[in-house]
Amino acid sequence: AQCDQSSAILENSLSYTNSGYTGSCPSNYVNAFGYTSPANWYKVTIFPGATSISINLCSGTNYDSFVDVLDPSGVRLAYNDDYCAYQSQLNNVNTVGFPFVYVVVTGYFGNSGNYGITITQNLPPANGVTNVQNSQCNTTLPDIDTYVFANLVSQAQGYRFKVTNNSTSNITTKDEVLRNHKMSSDVGFKYDQAYTVEVAVKRAGVWENYGSACTITTPSVTTQIQASQCGAPFIAPTDYVYADLVKYAKGYKFHIHNFSTGEDTYLEKLIRVFRANNIPNYQSNTYYSVEVAVKNTDDTYLPYGNLCFINSNTAKITPNAIKNVANSVDNFSAVAYPNPFDTNVYVDIKSQTSDPVEIIAYDMLGRTIETMKVDLTNNSIIEIGNNYPVGVYTIVVKQQDNIQNIRVIKR
Repeated sequence: AQCDQSSAILENSLSYTNSGYTGSCPSNYVNAFGYTSPANWYKVTIFPGATSISINLCSGTNYDSFVDVLDPSGVRLAYNDDYCAYQSQLNNVNTVGFPFVYVVVTGYFGNSGNYGITITQNLPPANGVTNVQNSQCNTTLPDIDTYVFANLVSQAQGYRFKVTNNSTSNITTKDEVLRNHKMSSDVGFKYDQAYTVEVAVKRAGVWENYGSACTITTPSVTTQIQASQCGAPFIAPTDYVYADLVKYAKGYKFHIHNFSTGEDTYLEKLIRVFRANNIPNYQSNTYYSVEVAVKNTDDTYLPYGNLCFINSNTAKITPNAIKNVANSVDNFSAVAYPNPFDTNVYVDIKSQTSDPVEIIAYDMLGRTIETMKVDLTNNSIIEIGNNYPVGVYTIVVKQQDNIQNIRVIKR
């Protein structure tokens, strides 16, 4: 039995829970009040970095208990009687400088009985124990499901990630058993968004302070018509046209341009597919270009992906056919600058003909913001964007069968 120093129970962990019975020991321990009672002894080796110890007898104890903490030479450091009814508790007894201390469970005025004990060694509050590893700070994640790693902490029982949206200031927190975290698991996460990430560590059952903050940006993402359908043989009216799948996308916007009529169609779909006959006045023997934008998790649209050519002819789109379309673009160009812009943006148009040019500006929801027709002289420069709100816009420049889309950003 653990009735004296020589037979004390050895303990060295940060947190320890046990139960015992003092009645099997002789009534020879003298407590701080001078009463002699049976006692059980614990020898607690001080955990590295711990500065104090707490003892709790409030749960599972059925008699009038008493607790002492002694230094290695037996000098009493602290004692308690009747903290919780007739049971005992000591909080934050200083252990700095001691290799170990004794915890003695005894009774008041000779009492003995069954008890439950929890011994907790306390680490000092830490400011910035861990944070996101430096190699990931101020970077854009390569994939939305890429793990964000905190620096490893010895004896950690968990890691708490605090993630703040730098645009909305919305905060989410998530507790992880390991030191890694996926941004895609956060409520309200989105593509192409900067976040401030802080990490706190749990040790000895206590969540400590957050470490230094780190900025991490989620990737932007684009999609396009799947490669097997770009330049493919005849696309029949009832055929489905598929975009490449994007994880967590809330929808897809298809921008379809008819090279024969110059007509533009925008189809918004919850899934990554549309039927060719969804295009108004779908025509045979016609070339179409299709580009696709992904709907972000906040219902805004990300930039369009690569352009794809499809046709409604029974013949496969040949390299020469694509070249002819491309050559028409080579003879016609439009460049926007500065981009991004603060006040106005200039569209510099070059063409081998002087036919009128139509300019249409769309916002990311496909709404028309501005339209104009201009008579083109050589290298005309058109100024637009003066009253646009901050955002991303698509500028469509058309001249006969030539069309060019320019994506611009107003800050």
